[in-house]
Amino acid sequence: VINAGLTGIYVVTVIDANGCSDSTNFNLTVNPNPTPLVSGLDTICTGQTAQLSVDSGYVSYIWNTGATTPFIYPALSGTYSVTVTDANGCTGTRPDKILFVDVPVAIITPLGPVDFCTGESVILTANNGLYYYWSNGATSQTISVNQSGTFTLIVIDNAGCDAVSSPIVTQLHEAPYVNFSFDSVLTCGYGVKFNFINKSLYEPGSTFNWNFGDGYFDSVPEPIHYFNATGNYIVSLTITTPYGCIGDTSFSIDIDYPPMPIPLFSMSRDLVPLFDGSVQFLNES
Repeated sequence: VINAGLTGIYVVTVIDANGCSDSTNFNLTVNPNPTPLVSGLDTICTGQTAQLSVDSGYVSYIWNTGATTPFIYPALSGTYSVTVTDANGCTGTRPDKILFVDVPVAIITPLGPVDFCTGESVILTANNGLYYYWSNGATSQTISVNQSGTFTLIVIDNAGCDAVSSPIVTQLHEAPYVNFSFDSVLTCGYGVKFNFINKSLYEPGSTFNWNFGDGYFDSVPEPIHYFNATGNYIVSLTITTPYGCIGDTSFSIDIDYPPMPIPLFSMSRDLVPLFDGSVQFLNES
């Protein structure tokens, strides 16, 4: 008995106990194991499937997924191999085929507040990719936005896979329109009373800064203020919105505040005779 592993003609001669001999030969063919060739994509995008197929001519196939067809349609990253059997009953296995499922991302990051004032802007930037398609038509990685709007982005990565971002909303806020009027009345002992009437247009939550020009300030929408000295005063109002937008205006007010009266008089005489009671009073106020 011999173990033969090569193709060829094998001859055996036998000799019996009487010294008689005879020979015979055997033609042995050793068939090579098959080497299957697997073809298909190495990378696919999320949601896609890859067709992995093996060359034809085999009588059976078995993949490491359990499939027994010449092709499979995997959708997950992993390693895939197939063992084939040819018509001679010989088997061969293809080394692992590695499949990668690419997961693209599209993320918009604002480089600053998305609520901004007139004259300001915000930079929107995308994550790294190969191509960029913004909803406003731009194709750069970053865009500058100076108006209200809703922006989305498609990013195509190096594998050719695309992703759509969540929307981002920007809001342009106008500066407040600032205006005021006033009425006044002279009050004895307190000065000239001013009632300031706020006629401005502004967003809810805005703050107020009144400067009356005499060293006094106030932060209410419509203050009352007393000027108690003659002079010219520059009264200003500055309004700041919750988003930092600022508007202001000022008025020049002239105050003519007369001094308080001082009551004073004199008499023609201090002593008055009983029968001559006339006294002359002189107003010296």
